[in-house]
Amino acid sequence: MTGQKKTEKPWQALVAGATAGAVEGFVTYPTEYVKTASQFSGNKLGPIGIIKSTLQTQGIKGLYSGCGALVTGNALKAGVRFVSYDQYKQLLADDQGKLTAPMSLLAGLGAGMTEAIFAVTPSETIKTKLIDDSKRPVPRFTGLVNGTATIIKEEGFLGIYRGLFPVILRQGANSAVRFTSYSMLKQFVQGNARPGQKLSNTLTFAIGGVAGLITVYTTMPFDVVKTRMQSLEAKKMYKNSFQCAYKIGSEGGIRGFWKGTTPRLARLVAGLAADAAWDLYENSGEHLALSDCITHSKAALEQCHGDSPNRSIALGQLGLKLYTRFDLTGDPADLDESIRYQEENLSISPLGDSHRKLALINISLALYTRSKQINNSADLDDSILYQEEILSICPPGHSNPELALTNLGISLHDWFKESGNSADLDDSIRYQEENLTIYPPDHTNRGYALKNLGSAPYERFNHTSNSVDLDGSIQYQDESLSTCPPGHPNCESALNNLSLTLYTWFKQASNSADLDHSIRYQEETLSFRPPDHLDHELALNDLGIALHERFKSTGNSVDLDDSIRHHGETISICQPGHSIHEFAVNNLGLALYARFERASNFTDLDNSIRYQEETLSFRPPGHSGRWSALNDIGIALHERSKLTGHSADLDDSIRYCKEILSVCPTGHADRELALNNLGTAYHQRFNQTGNSTDLADSIRYQEEHLAICPSGHSSREIALSNLSLALSTRFTHTGDFTDLDNGIRYLEEIVSIYPPGHSSRELVITNFGTALSNRFKQTGNSADLADSIRYHEEALSICPPGHSNRGLALSNLGTALRERSRQPGNPTNLKDSIRYHEEALSIFPQGHSSREHALGNLGVALDERFKQTGNSVDPNDSVRYQETLSICLPDRPGRSSVLSNLGIALYTRFKQTAYDAMKKIFRSVHQATLGRSFALNNLGNAVFKRFDQTGNYADLSDSIRYQEENLSICPPGHSDRRYALGNLGSALYERFKQTGNSTDLSVSIRYFEETLSNCPLGHSGHQLALNNLGIALYQRFEQSGNLADLSDSIQYLEEQLSVCPPGHSGRSAALSNLGVALYERFNETDNFVDLSDSIQYQEENMSICPSGHSGRSFAFSNLGIELPARFKQTASSTDLADSMRYPEENLSNQSPCHSGRWYLLNILGIALYQRFEQSGNSADLADSIRYQEETLAICPKGHSGRWYALRNPDRALCTGMSRLKWKLISKSPPGLDDLETVNKDLSHRFRELSTTMEKFNFSHKAGPKRVANGEDVIASYQGLSDSWDRTIEEIRTREGFSFFLQATPFANLQMAATMGPIIIVNINQYRSDAIIVQATGELMPVPLPAATPSTVATLAQTLIDTTTNRPEEAESDRILGGLLEEVWGIIFEPC
Repeated sequence: MTGQKKTEKPWQALVAGATAGAVEGFVTYPTEYVKTASQFSGNKLGPIGIIKSTLQTQGIKGLYSGCGALVTGNALKAGVRFVSYDQYKQLLADDQGKLTAPMSLLAGLGAGMTEAIFAVTPSETIKTKLIDDSKRPVPRFTGLVNGTATIIKEEGFLGIYRGLFPVILRQGANSAVRFTSYSMLKQFVQGNARPGQKLSNTLTFAIGGVAGLITVYTTMPFDVVKTRMQSLEAKKMYKNSFQCAYKIGSEGGIRGFWKGTTPRLARLVAGLAADAAWDLYENSGEHLALSDCITHSKAALEQCHGDSPNRSIALGQLGLKLYTRFDLTGDPADLDESIRYQEENLSISPLGDSHRKLALINISLALYTRSKQINNSADLDDSILYQEEILSICPPGHSNPELALTNLGISLHDWFKESGNSADLDDSIRYQEENLTIYPPDHTNRGYALKNLGSAPYERFNHTSNSVDLDGSIQYQDESLSTCPPGHPNCESALNNLSLTLYTWFKQASNSADLDHSIRYQEETLSFRPPDHLDHELALNDLGIALHERFKSTGNSVDLDDSIRHHGETISICQPGHSIHEFAVNNLGLALYARFERASNFTDLDNSIRYQEETLSFRPPGHSGRWSALNDIGIALHERSKLTGHSADLDDSIRYCKEILSVCPTGHADRELALNNLGTAYHQRFNQTGNSTDLADSIRYQEEHLAICPSGHSSREIALSNLSLALSTRFTHTGDFTDLDNGIRYLEEIVSIYPPGHSSRELVITNFGTALSNRFKQTGNSADLADSIRYHEEALSICPPGHSNRGLALSNLGTALRERSRQPGNPTNLKDSIRYHEEALSIFPQGHSSREHALGNLGVALDERFKQTGNSVDPNDSVRYQETLSICLPDRPGRSSVLSNLGIALYTRFKQTAYDAMKKIFRSVHQATLGRSFALNNLGNAVFKRFDQTGNYADLSDSIRYQEENLSICPPGHSDRRYALGNLGSALYERFKQTGNSTDLSVSIRYFEETLSNCPLGHSGHQLALNNLGIALYQRFEQSGNLADLSDSIQYLEEQLSVCPPGHSGRSAALSNLGVALYERFNETDNFVDLSDSIQYQEENMSICPSGHSGRSFAFSNLGIELPARFKQTASSTDLADSMRYPEENLSNQSPCHSGRWYLLNILGIALYQRFEQSGNSADLADSIRYQEETLAICPKGHSGRWYALRNPDRALCTGMSRLKWKLISKSPPGLDDLETVNKDLSHRFRELSTTMEKFNFSHKAGPKRVANGEDVIASYQGLSDSWDRTIEEIRTREGFSFFLQATPFANLQMAATMGPIIIVNINQYRSDAIIVQATGELMPVPLPAATPSTVATLAQTLIDTTTNRPEEAESDRILGGLLEEVWGIIFEPC
């Protein structure tokens, strides 16, 4: 569009400037007076002091001394300044009439120097001298005319040009700085304003004030020198300006150059404000003049009839003037009227008419403007048609096609936004690219063309995702910015456009450098948009989004905090109803959720949900953005439900996810996200309710999600991950190994998608490692555990110190290593596990959501070390680390598991609080919930363990009661019924062992059978069910002697072993139990194969339980019984040697304070005693007694092993005496050798009876063997004794054998005493004594006052009753332990 601009004649500018200068000088003169007076040499008063002194001595007129000179000078100065500046601008402007920043500076400098020579110096000199003269007691000058004449008369014409040099410097710098700063500030503000927006009066005044502030402080030193050089005594004091400046610095220092700053600042700010007001007045005048022109133009148009040759010109000018007034006022009536006149003008300007091109340009511009004002697509369409015609009139090579190309390109771009027709966008880009070729790199309009061209390819990229367009857009935007230095009106928009384009490129290519540049440009954009800028909130919002994105990439919490701050400020600016408010609320909600994920601040999560709910309220059904709001709030509610356990949050989350799915039918681009979120939410609800339908729905949705994400799809890995988790959960509840294997297969595919170095590999290999560890626990495949550890080690290597996920990586690796520490040959794994868990704990401070898990893991690892090493420090530390209840609130879902682990740790420490801890679980969970079943289960187990330690029968009853209630709320089909059945069966089995009630045992077996039926082959609980059922059937065999139960027990235990292959964590227990059962069958059937198999299983058990392993002691114990049994069958010295070697080896690896040392000492003592029985080596007997005495020393009263320690040395001592007795008798003449020569049959019969009696076993149990009752044992031995007595009588009838087996000589007893004192006990109704035979032959009687006949009779009767009634092994051990305690106290301790 073209038109003639109104020009102003120089004399008009002069008059206007002179008038403004005179008014400004008079109004502000008191500040000038104070400034000048304060700058004179020797003045010590401040501005207030000068005013007071002047008013006191001269009155108000004193403040206007020299005012006439200044007013006259200002009138002349202002006129010269405006005229000269206009002339300099015309000389220095470019071809477009624009003045660049350097040229503006030069024009201002020229204007300042001109006014300094012709106006300022004379007026300033006269003014200064008049002020200086007024301070004298008797002033010489009576006024302006008198003063001027006197100065010229005394000093010549040069007298009024004193200080010309500093005046020129001050005025030049003053004009340059003032005009430049004011112009740049005004351009900056107008460049940031919306199109057509006018600057307010307040803003104009503020610009003048800031420009004045800069001007004053920049030019003040020149002004001080000028004042001193123009004073009355200057001619005498200063040779030149340089000497004056030196003296000022010497007298007042650097601050002396800024004297009078405050009053001058006040004057100059006021002056600039007046200039701004004058500008407003000029604009107002222009508007009034334009209205008059329009009136005259309308009158002229009426004179041009339809056929008048001048009508076209009149229409064009009138339309143009109306459009100009619309541009000034924004009145849409002017725009409509302008279009009407332009349309008529076009109608009378046919093709080929010389006026048609101008008419087309004006009408197209007006229509385009109206289309933007009222969003009228018809106007835009017409504008494009006219612009296309303009372009056809300007073919290639035309002198001025750029305007047509520019306008058509912009209009087509806008039309594309309306219609979505990609052809329009392609044409727009084509026209703008052609336009760019017209403007070479140094052309002033190239930046504008680059700006327009940069936005169009960016728009096309958003629709086609063609990265070439995005790359091209960045190049154009970057070059556009290079053409817009700071202060350029297009600089801010260029920065903003480039920042947004770079952000998009980052989202495309994930190049962090692009994001950094985008943020830098957005921060610079924000600096150009202060709080009162109309686009300030938009800049805040964009910067907040970019900072949030960078946080996602780097994890830098400062970026996230800044993002939240920017979004919060945006909301404070944009109240509800503002176009940006909805987006700011949504973005703030997302940023708060991200910070919650990082710092676990629950307040952030609540606030995030609040903002997401507000966002959803802005997007009713049918709104294009509703699904994203539903998605965001659904995720946040899902997360809150995990932390609080509130089912309402989870139900709402599922409801929102289902709404999303309903509006995303098959084939919809967002269906896969909806399926994923809904599947995840159903999975979570299953975890809360145990409803298998929820889990089935979760898997169904996840499978559909995976189906629509083929290989290469960006979301396939998420689908694989979530589906694998759901399948793993179903495996846990159903035991279907197909689910476990499929889950691992999906995770394996994810690992293949993310090669080493990929940003997401760490999370993927973490999940894969955890899944492999779970499969190892089920199958015992050591390769799975090794792979799991390898992946967790890789995950840890990806998370260096300071990484947000390092704590999780340490925890996972520590757990896997703890699992491997239970396997053979891995003694250091547990140490490493504890080290990793300790580091993980150090990463999670108090209040962190993961701290409770870190505490629990470390506590379990320390508990494991205690079990393996007996380190007494570990149980205390384990309890301390697992006391995490203070950070796990009562309504947190994880509280039950924390209480459970704490209860187990307290149990290890043998404290009453284990029961109390489990009580807390029970009280914290409501009736008929999944959590209640879990709590009942743990509470039942806790009191059961306390019963095991204290023997308190009430605890056992409570345990059964809790387990029965647990079973009642887990009906058939419930996912946790198998746990309830197994635990209740175990508790009933224990009560049977206490009471002998066969009903409890039968019910226990029935529950174990149902458990097994619920855990078929392949189920994760199958192995444990086989174990429990096998052991219970073995116990029923011991009660009833029914070999069918024993055979069934062995069958189940053999099946258990088959599902525990080498490397399986349960293989050790399976080998031990099966070995014991086979040994029992050997005792019943004398089947040597059973004995050999039993020993083979026990030896394998020992081989997979290295030193320090908790299962190794059981293997030692069983082999200690079974190897001697095989020795009796085969007389293999290896078996006897091995029965000793195993406990000796284990003892050498234990510390003297190990909690299990007494048990090994006991086994070794028994083994040595057995070897003594075979070899008669007295050293073995002595060592056996020594070990048993050491066992007794470390088992104080009340210790569960004390009765073993009491029984075995007593047995060894008694047996030693008996053996010695037989050996001594067998050597007494006449002996067996003599009898052998006389009667072999009689000798053989005597030897056989003697051996049988010597080896007779008085125990009612041999190992686990079942035998007859106590009376049968005594009767059997009595029969052997009678046969032995008759045989001796028969031998004594033989000649020479009448003294066969007479009393042993005392010398033989003395010899036997060399192996230890021999005690002979005599008890009767009068007194009881012990006679101790020493090796020296000395006999020492010892009174036994407590050993009365009645006491001994009671003990003997108790022993007979115990062997006759055959109570359970535990009860029998308790009774016999008590008997040995009493025998030891009344007989052996006094000795």
